[in-house]
Amino acid sequence: MQMLGQTLSGRYRIREKIGEGLISMVYSAEDMRNNNRIVAIKFLKKKNTSDRIEDIIRFYSEATIVSKMSDPAIVRIYDVGEHNENH
Repeated sequence: MQMLGQTLSGRYRIREKIGEGLISMVYSAEDMRNNNRIVAIKFLKKKNTSDRIEDIIRFYSEATIVSKMSDPAIVRIYDVGEHNENH
């Protein structure tokens, strides 16, 4: 998935890849609606396996739980959604 330079949802301009794990990749981006605030965007990797649905459920569940927390040591979640790389 080539993300560098893309703009997502007319809002997030992808700057650089900053990390990768077993099921996801993390990029830094500029939030063009909020004074070009630098944000991190996490994408699930494409997989054609039976546990793909479990990964998606876990991803959304984690985002929901973390978005309710408020602590300086926890990353704040501003947005959750899906990106179709064909559009």
